[in-house]
Amino acid sequence: MTSLEQGAPDQLGDRWLADNLILVMALAGRAERIVSGARAGMLSLQAVSGIPVVIAREALGRLGVAHE
Repeated sequence: MTSLEQGAPDQLGDRWLADNLILVMALAGRAERIVSGARAGMLSLQAVSGIPVVIAREALGRLGVAHE
């Protein structure tokens, strides 16, 4: 039995669906990076098809924007 047959998406709820939508859009749009605030969620992926997943502070730093 696969994880889908076992009901994994139901256990993860709307967050699972929202994350997948964001990943699909990032891939389709050829994003340079995915910025995530959820430390345990998408950040655990580290990268998706070569697109790094970073926290906002790191993204701002790469843009040269000061943050506090």
